[in-house]
Amino acid sequence: LGINKLEIRAGLYGFNAVLLGMSMSLYIGIKGLHAIVYILLFSSLLTVITGTLSFYLKRFSIPYMSIPFVIVTWLAILIEDKVVFTSPYVIFSYPNIEVFLKNIGYIVFSPDSLSGIMVLLALFLYSRLMGIVVIISYIANTAFVSIFPAYSLFMTTSGFNAILTSIAVAGVFYVLNFRSLFIGIIASIFTVIAGSFISSIFLNYGLPVLTIPFNLVTLLTLYMVDRTTGSTDLSRVHLPESPEKNVHSSIREKEGCMIDLLTDRRLTLPFMGWWFVSQGVDGKHTHKGIFRYGLDFIVIGRDKKAFKNMGETRDEHYCYDMPVVTPQDGIVAALVSSITDNPVTTTNLQYNWGNYVIIQHAPDFFSILAH
Repeated sequence: LGINKLEIRAGLYGFNAVLLGMSMSLYIGIKGLHAIVYILLFSSLLTVITGTLSFYLKRFSIPYMSIPFVIVTWLAILIEDKVVFTSPYVIFSYPNIEVFLKNIGYIVFSPDSLSGIMVLLALFLYSRLMGIVVIISYIANTAFVSIFPAYSLFMTTSGFNAILTSIAVAGVFYVLNFRSLFIGIIASIFTVIAGSFISSIFLNYGLPVLTIPFNLVTLLTLYMVDRTTGSTDLSRVHLPESPEKNVHSSIREKEGCMIDLLTDRRLTLPFMGWWFVSQGVDGKHTHKGIFRYGLDFIVIGRDKKAFKNMGETRDEHYCYDMPVVTPQDGIVAALVSSITDNPVTTTNLQYNWGNYVIIQHAPDFFSILAH
């Protein structure tokens, strides 16, 4: 469908499909040829919805996470008009431990103790910090529902949403420290509150809440924190790895910040996805002298054109309204953002740089993003 190949290889279009397959086995209980047809049809729809959400949410620098899976699963359940639940396998007689393990198992749509143990072990094998965050957040939420018993039902049946929120905020999208852990726990508690309200609405239609509370609270947290905090203690991770690797990278950057900035001239690409270079370093047109290191980037479609249809309007050009990101940490040294968009086929000779931002990365090292 012309979807970004880098995103496909990164698994961004695969994990929602995996969740969809598991959820269908849990909630609909389809088998045989019926299951194959359902998976093919709804996975195709899932791909379209994922691509659409990805396009619009990129503008706000927030991920679509598992929202596509929720939408398509709800649709499948409404069409089938039935919900099937598997019988849980009980191992522990202690209610809190049993509920905890069921919620952990619910992450892979297998809400029983045995699955919970396996998933928890997998979490600790992948990241001990992530496993610790899971336990701390669950204890905090258990304390919360003990004070406010009205939310205990959601915590018992869908508490995995709160666990996922704490993982996402504290260890995935932000570097794990005391500040991000605190925000992650608060966000997980709000997930319980929001989830109780959401589930009370959707249960009237016979729909499980799935991961919608986790998605909504996590996205809202990312959006608000990114736009309100000025603290250097909270570092956003745009290419998440394990919490340990995120912490290690953050420490390395802080300890060697000045040395690296004075000696290292490596920059990351100022965009997301696959773009193409129309004029590179020492280009034959305008990349001369002080501008010799310039790179002109364009977005093209499968037909190798930079626009669809006739390209008569700005919206028909693939690059229009796409987000631009900084190529390295730095300070904004100069900014122009008041130049209006040119109509297609016209050139603004008076302000030929257009809107631009100049970023100072070191005392003698600057970059400029223009046009």
